[in-house]
Amino acid sequence: MKYILLVDDSEITNRVHTLMFRKAGYDVQIETAYDGLEALEILRAGLEQGQPCPDVLLLDLNMPRMNGFEFLDAYQTVPEALRAAIVIVMVTSSLLPHDKERAERHPDVQAFKIKPLDVDGVHEINALVEQGPR
Repeated sequence: MKYILLVDDSEITNRVHTLMFRKAGYDVQIETAYDGLEALEILRAGLEQGQPCPDVLLLDLNMPRMNGFEFLDAYQTVPEALRAAIVIVMVTSSLLPHDKERAERHPDVQAFKIKPLDVDGVHEINALVEQGPR
């Protein structure tokens, strides 16, 4: 893992997740988007500027402007080559079974985790990145 995009409207959660990646020993670039719309803008700008895409995108479910599922719908407009390179992990506080089932059925979501992540969760995400996107 070299580059992570955190998509979550909670500054505290973003700080905790950044800390967990550091505590787990990963020296990675971490960028933050506070909703799905901002995440799409970051991905598209990076593509236009020829910048590397994130290895992993940690996606919250409940956010203003564009939530996680709305992001996944809009994400289909991102070029396939870019989507094929990014591992998406839904990281949410939702304990609703239908949210988990919906996320796990989505072809772009590789895992569903309850936040906040701990060091073990970070290592599990790294293992997904090493396997590569589905």
